[in-house]
Amino acid sequence: MSLLLDGKALLQRVKTDLKQKTSNLARPPHVVVFLIGDNPGSHLYVKSKRRHANDVGINLSIRTHEKAPTQADLTQQIQQLNQDSTVDGIFIQLPLPAPLEALSLINTITPSKDIDSLTATNLGKLFQAPEAEDYLKPCTPQGCMQLIHQWRKNLSGLNAVVIGRSLLVGKPMAQLLLAEGCTTIQAHSKTKNLTNLCQTADIIVSATGQTGLITESYVKPGACIIDVGIASVNGRTTGDVAYTPALIDKVAAYSPVPGGVGPTTIANLLSNSLKAYHLNQ
Repeated sequence: MSLLLDGKALLQRVKTDLKQKTSNLARPPHVVVFLIGDNPGSHLYVKSKRRHANDVGINLSIRTHEKAPTQADLTQQIQQLNQDSTVDGIFIQLPLPAPLEALSLINTITPSKDIDSLTATNLGKLFQAPEAEDYLKPCTPQGCMQLIHQWRKNLSGLNAVVIGRSLLVGKPMAQLLLAEGCTTIQAHSKTKNLTNLCQTADIIVSATGQTGLITESYVKPGACIIDVGIASVNGRTTGDVAYTPALIDKVAAYSPVPGGVGPTTIANLLSNSLKAYHLNQ
């Protein structure tokens, strides 16, 4: 029987641990999120983040801008928060409406307050010294690794295929797998013979947003499948993997959508908030 990798249970364990740790602090960790535009998904996601943050004693302030400010105005706001000793973490809810340039704004954030870990400094540290503990690591890739470790602790020598090359998931995910001794292939939308590549993989992490991309024919028996994709089809939330009975019977472990990677992303955002509090003391 295949193992269902439960992100919701992981989130609850992390929240229980963080609630105890924050109760012993001089003040609650304080995070500021920029919520810009009228994207309904972004508003729901930030609302969920704040609820979970409140549960564990983290103060999450939301700066809502229904009408997008200028790039210069947002840059100035971030710079002010960088200097504010009462603010431990800063993140920008993506995507941003045009013509705002997300990467420029993200790189304005002081790395020790970059709880999404998307600044060039934090991503550079991930490439140079992924095992180090003196910086913040990307939330979703960390969550994927935690789910994979529910299946197997020692990943050394395994073959991994990461489908996706974004800064948010694909590129840092490949680095984390390499750091644990995996032979890692970075695939993407233009990769040829993707099916054949996936059939060699002990671990497949798919982050494309292409509904049903990974079918039973893509996986070898005993593989671990991590589904990072998310989409809505006829009102139903779905991911990159077509979870047919044949696929579930074939794999050793898999993460569901919803309930897999999503909750682990929130868990690591909360953990990074506490870590940022300590880094900035």
